[in-house]
Amino acid sequence: MSEEILEALMQLFAILSKQDDGGKTIHDDYVKEFLLSQISRDRFDIYYDQYIDYKNQEPSPTGDSSRTSVKDSVRTLSICKKINKTLSQKQKSIVLVRIAEFVYITDEISQLRLELLKTIGDVFKIDQEEFKAIHAFSAARDNQSVLSNESLQRYLDRSVYSEASEDCIQKDGLQGLLYFCWVESAGILLFRFRNESIVNLNGLQIKEGKTYVVSDGATIRTPKASVFYSEVLSDLRRRDKVEQFVFQASIESYTFPNGKVALKGIEMVEESGTLVGIMGGSGAGKTTLLNVLSGIDPTDQVKVTLNGFPVSSPESKANIGFIPQDDLLMEELTVYQNLYFNAKLINASWQKEEIESRVEKVLRDLGLFDIKDIQVGSPLNKKISGGQRKRLNIALELLREPLVLFVDEPTSGLSSKDSENVMNLLKQLAQTGKLIFVVIHQPSSEIYKLFDKMFILDVGGYPVYYGNPIEAVIYFKTLTHQINQEIGECGTCGNVNPEQIFDTLEDKAIDDFGNYTQTRKISPEQWNEFYRDKIPAPKFDHSKSQEKLSSVRIPGRIRQFGIFFKRDLLSRLRDKQYVLIALLEAPVLAALLSFIIRSSSNGGKSYTFASNQNIPAYIFMLVIVALFVGLSISAEEIFKDQKIIKREKFLRLSRVSYLKSKLTYLMILSLLQSFLLCAVGNSIIGLTDNFVYYWILIFSVFVFGNVLGLLLSSSFKSIVTIYVIIPLIVIPQMILGGAMFKFENLNPSVGGGNTVPVISKGMVSNWAYEAAMVKQFTSNTYESRIYEYEQLISEYNYRTSYLLPYLEDLLTNQSGTNASDTIVNTLKFELSRKYLPDDKKQKIENLTVEEAQALVEQLKEFYQDRQNELSRLKDAHLISLEDEVGRKVLTEEKNGSDNEDISEIVQNTTTKNRYFVQDEVVYQNYDFVFMRDHLDPAFQLKGELMYVPVKSVFGQTIP
Repeated sequence: MSEEILEALMQLFAILSKQDDGGKTIHDDYVKEFLLSQISRDRFDIYYDQYIDYKNQEPSPTGDSSRTSVKDSVRTLSICKKINKTLSQKQKSIVLVRIAEFVYITDEISQLRLELLKTIGDVFKIDQEEFKAIHAFSAARDNQSVLSNESLQRYLDRSVYSEASEDCIQKDGLQGLLYFCWVESAGILLFRFRNESIVNLNGLQIKEGKTYVVSDGATIRTPKASVFYSEVLSDLRRRDKVEQFVFQASIESYTFPNGKVALKGIEMVEESGTLVGIMGGSGAGKTTLLNVLSGIDPTDQVKVTLNGFPVSSPESKANIGFIPQDDLLMEELTVYQNLYFNAKLINASWQKEEIESRVEKVLRDLGLFDIKDIQVGSPLNKKISGGQRKRLNIALELLREPLVLFVDEPTSGLSSKDSENVMNLLKQLAQTGKLIFVVIHQPSSEIYKLFDKMFILDVGGYPVYYGNPIEAVIYFKTLTHQINQEIGECGTCGNVNPEQIFDTLEDKAIDDFGNYTQTRKISPEQWNEFYRDKIPAPKFDHSKSQEKLSSVRIPGRIRQFGIFFKRDLLSRLRDKQYVLIALLEAPVLAALLSFIIRSSSNGGKSYTFASNQNIPAYIFMLVIVALFVGLSISAEEIFKDQKIIKREKFLRLSRVSYLKSKLTYLMILSLLQSFLLCAVGNSIIGLTDNFVYYWILIFSVFVFGNVLGLLLSSSFKSIVTIYVIIPLIVIPQMILGGAMFKFENLNPSVGGGNTVPVISKGMVSNWAYEAAMVKQFTSNTYESRIYEYEQLISEYNYRTSYLLPYLEDLLTNQSGTNASDTIVNTLKFELSRKYLPDDKKQKIENLTVEEAQALVEQLKEFYQDRQNELSRLKDAHLISLEDEVGRKVLTEEKNGSDNEDISEIVQNTTTKNRYFVQDEVVYQNYDFVFMRDHLDPAFQLKGELMYVPVKSVFGQTIP
């Protein structure tokens, strides 16, 4: 209390004292006692003299003591207005209580003082109902007035006070009246007692008839009974008919999957309006207990219900909130946006206006409204304070308005002041009727006393205490026969030392030499035996048999998808650094790649696309860049949201909608990135054909990388592991893609040979590279004019120049009269080809050497004629094109689109082996890009050839 306020109070006390029969010494004694409770003895005279001076000032000019002087009224208003601007509502309520106590301290009730009291209440803007309650509380001066005043909460022993009404609470052992008044707006509980000879408040003896403000966690003791702060509030809520519910848990034994016992012999019953702390040493099972009670870790080993509904039921889940120790915030969004999107996901019935109203209310209630437009930021890049982050996490759950709230380590990492603010907030929530379970570690005295109940676990998951927090200190001191067993808190300052509990629990035994051993004096099992013997088992309320609980309807999957997508998109757009890198990464890599490899092998002449030997490598690197960028932009997407995902799973939100929103956002980004990659790279390198094809192809590789990145992101628990895995994915794609190494030169154990290895078929790089190379060759501006002619010429040239001469050599060296299986099988295939004219087709089974030689000669003659004819047609076609567009244009088209190295690779012109034998059949080993017969049913080659113009996928022929 400031000196200014204390001086103002002295003036008010003086004005009140001199009304009517001013000069009563009882007032002076009250002021003395009040001053000594507020200031040190050496400053007492200063303020007491001020009080006496104000009191002895000249009375009313009229000399009429029957009414308050105008001067006193004006002075009272002036003083109250000054106080009103300085004190909080709680402080103003306490000042009013002291003034009311001052007014009623005398036997005669002064109307003038009552008028001034009413004026002070009006100026302080005290709620009228609360003013009446404070007035009634102060006016209750004897047993009859207390017993007849229904606005008070009264405790007594009915065997002593048989005339008490039904509203009074029965408490065995009380020889007097204990009565309370709850000032809700200020959050203060007033207490007085009558007739009891000895009453202690928090260990200190107090006076009969005097008003005390009872703090959180306080204990009131008489010689034979005790009343707790939480008990009074619970009874007040019942009397006010606040909605009541009961949470019950029975855990006989809960074990981890590895068989280790985590919790044992736990029974718990709690009602609304209670703040329950869960404490224990490291590894005692605090967080495990919280997860089991909340349903985060569903299990059949325990029985946990809310109003009779299992904790895993939709009814219970709709009324249970969970706040983990870690943040659940979208770091790139503002405080308001975090709450707004959360609100849209938790209740489908809320319209936009209602959501905005609810979000604003929660922001104001939690003191976050002034920072609502500030980006949350990360713990390492703070935009808001640690205490504000904790309150925002709490706000996420408060929007749901759950009946039961589970909070894990809410003060972890916070300053002492922020810790107190967060715990005060939880206490206020409990006082509104919620049931809150809090795992707490090393709380200060102030925080410890906020709890209504304390549940303490020992190593091995054994419960060792369940009850009032202050009583816990007394309980453990009593069991270990310590001195001052009956004192739970400091008699001078009122502080409690929670560490004293754990010092007692974990106290080590001493050996014969006075050294501490590693063995505890009392084992967890022994503490648990004390617990079962000394702590009464909670009474389960079996009447709560699935009583109605309010439920909410979450949005449908399509609506969830829209909300998730908008949230992700907005989150990314607010991260300007991410947006900049995401948009520039692809074009910058494309520019570097294409600029560096833009070279010609035409003797230093001007650059032409046709002579650039790096074009195949460029195409392959486009694929690898797309794969790598697609992977890298999605590798963290699910990992960084894992805590949010866990909460959204708890809220029963759709995992599929979440994943679809992620993939949709990544696909849109990849569509843009693939466009920039192809547009920049292709324009610099001079690759002008088939841009849309390249765009779609590279986009598909991006999307494959996105999906693979999401799989990695959801499969590993460390971001380091994810990025270590990426090279293990990309490098095999490079090795087995078909560009860096020919398959025929690979180790046979991985399928190296004349066909595509099975392992390469699982490589997106192989599919994309092959597709791009074939498309670039077959559909470039120049080749597309003559491809059909070259395809047929190649087909006949292979047979006349390589296949049939090889068969002739085999027949020449053939021993015996019959042709070999290789010759027969190859001729069977040739004669069954669907492209062969019908008059040339025939069925054969066995052939003699002479018959085979005759057949080969016939085919050779036919193919040679067809080849010559097609060569003439091709030449005529080229002459026609030259006449139509000009030789210069054709030459420019060839130089600008028909790359020599691509032609060489897809035709395999450098190979020395133009054919190979497999399973006694001769197969073509070059010009794969011209082949038409590889999909023929008679074509029995095991495996697939590289660079063929069409393939069969699931029975469908595709380019």
